[in-house]
Amino acid sequence: MVYIQLIQKNLTDLALPFRAGICTWYNGMFISNRAFKLIDTIEYDKSDRYFYESLFRRSNKTLVDIRFKGVLNDCITPDDLGFEQNKYLTNYKIIKNKRKTRSIRIIILFFYKK
Repeated sequence: MVYIQLIQKNLTDLALPFRAGICTWYNGMFISNRAFKLIDTIEYDKSDRYFYESLFRRSNKTLVDIRFKGVLNDCITPDDLGFEQNKYLTNYKIIKNKRKTRSIRIIILFFYKK
């Protein structure tokens, strides 16, 4: 609800859990209609699993006007994010599978049009 309210109140164009500059960690975000108009087209690159984390860096449009808001952390480095993630996994005793397995990544984009 916090994410949607930030967009509804016109406080941001992208509301997401974590970000560093225009890098949107973990690909989960709410995007305003205004931001979609500024980026115009979303490309697809199946060879790059980090593609959507830098979606707004790849845009041909000027990104100066797009406003980003990381709700949980608005300025976190990749190293700090990895450290916090490992700390969480350790604290909750989540055991990584040592066998080679195929991982499935789910990308969820929430679209909000006012």
